[in-house]
Amino acid sequence: MNLEETSRWRSITGRVGALFCILCVISGLDGLVAQFRSPPNEFLAVPGEAIHVNGPCSPDIQDVSQLAYESTSDGIRLKFEAMQSGFWLGGAMWRGLLELGSDLEPGDYGVVVRPKDVPGEKPFAVFAIKVFPNAEALRRASRSLIRRHFGLSPWLVFAVCIGLTGLAFALVYGISQKRELLMAGLGRAEIYRVAKVEGCYEVSFGLGSAHGVQSGDSLPILNHRGERVGHVTVTQSFEQDASGTVELDTAVKPGFVVSRDS
Repeated sequence: MNLEETSRWRSITGRVGALFCILCVISGLDGLVAQFRSPPNEFLAVPGEAIHVNGPCSPDIQDVSQLAYESTSDGIRLKFEAMQSGFWLGGAMWRGLLELGSDLEPGDYGVVVRPKDVPGEKPFAVFAIKVFPNAEALRRASRSLIRRHFGLSPWLVFAVCIGLTGLAFALVYGISQKRELLMAGLGRAEIYRVAKVEGCYEVSFGLGSAHGVQSGDSLPILNHRGERVGHVTVTQSFEQDASGTVELDTAVKPGFVVSRDS
């Protein structure tokens, strides 16, 4: 690629990366809002679905055989699978599988988990299950705008966009490196740092002694349109980079070009 092509592709890739970054923010916010709006004990499902559930229980419960459940429909069954410890604070917990019958009518149902053979004991968990007639109705009821309109998980979109954002900016970096080499071959380099100090601006750019730039040189500065706006007096020259001073009345910005030959 020549200099013009690298400049064009860097601009395009940077804009694509920015777009994916925006989509990351939007999908992440959509997922968080949907999660906060959904009660932790509420499940949206369709007939025939199986839902993994878990919940706390008292320390004297040692086995799932000591647990029982009550359901508002015979078409909903809870299969207790195993006991486990809480992830964050420890404590006794159980896990199981809610199985919805394939002929279950749409509607609102409830399941309560209690200790077995202990009447009047406070429930360990109460689940609310909203059953929809089909997947399309379930999608339309989603609290996530992305899932509701596109049928995709916002967290899947977030993960994909994170990866694509990283890829886009890696390409921008690679193209920028190529562009810098092409510019250096033409005796040019972008200013990548501008700092206001006492009495002047201090700038840094990617031309150095390897490109024939030495301390004391006075090099022209070009704006984005290629117009000369001032000059930089080189104060330090390294192999691949240099720094210098620019008068305060010069409108210098990062991205402006220092040219050795203009």
